[in-house]
Amino acid sequence: DLSLWASRTCSGKRGSTSSIVSVDCGASGSSRSVTGALELALAYHNTTSCLQVTVRGCQNVSYGNAKKKKCNPYVKIYLETDKAQASKRKTSVKRNTTDPVYNEVLQYQIERHLLSACTLRASVWHSGSLKRKVFLGETLVPLKAWSSEEMTVAWYPLCSKRPVAPEGGTVEQVKAEMHISLKLGPTCETSSICQTHGVDIGSQGYHRLTVLIKGVKNLPIKANTSQNMDVKGCLTLSRGRKVLSSNLRNGACSDSAQLLFDGLSRSELADCVLVLDVWDHTHLSLTDRPLGGARLDANKTGLPWQTVLQATNKWHDFSLPLVTNVSSRRT
Repeated sequence: DLSLWASRTCSGKRGSTSSIVSVDCGASGSSRSVTGALELALAYHNTTSCLQVTVRGCQNVSYGNAKKKKCNPYVKIYLETDKAQASKRKTSVKRNTTDPVYNEVLQYQIERHLLSACTLRASVWHSGSLKRKVFLGETLVPLKAWSSEEMTVAWYPLCSKRPVAPEGGTVEQVKAEMHISLKLGPTCETSSICQTHGVDIGSQGYHRLTVLIKGVKNLPIKANTSQNMDVKGCLTLSRGRKVLSSNLRNGACSDSAQLLFDGLSRSELADCVLVLDVWDHTHLSLTDRPLGGARLDANKTGLPWQTVLQATNKWHDFSLPLVTNVSSRRT
């Protein structure tokens, strides 16, 4: 977040007026350890409509060749949203150092009003033998919040590689959600729409939990995913008893799709966990493919869940985070 920058006019020796930017690197899928930080100075010149990026240097970057403890680092800059190949810039290679000093200026011709839509991606690489390149870390600098009135200098912690869109832009990490409504009411006669495991139940004194699937948002869909999705539900009660809902096909993620759980006592519902899985169902496959799962834990939900138990025969809305590409929870 550029609001964390110490905004000031910079001059003098390297690092004398630098601030440190806090960067959320997120979860890393890479086995390579990324360490160190990169110092950048940004300035915009109105007379020439030029963004000037000064790569000052790095500190404590990891070895490109850990076995030989060698590091020949260079920095590559890419101005994202600029689709032209010319938007890539590189510094020179500094040999046998993990604390390289560059003080090299890289420039971009761009109108000021276009800066807010840009993100600066700066990555550090090791130049190995036979033109072998090893990734050492990167940082993303969103220019939307940057005040381009004066030069700004900051140290950026290096992170693992982020996903990149085909056009060169950063893939936005949008959280998937499942929107549901719950209603607790009197149970109906025992029917085939649900299965219970671990106990023989009757209909007297028991309740039905109706789960209305209102929609799923931001679920990443692969090219080979069919439009025939199911929602499967499993309700684990306080004593370990599990109740499986019916399986809904054809539009299970659209309005009015319902899952029904019968034969539930209030004492069991006070401490329960509801798991809802979204599956891709295709007639060409012998098994359904999991797309994501949502979870509602009565112990963690607190007051909203107590409202469901107390205000019966009324709908109560919930928005649950959807974890994508989960393995099946149902056996």
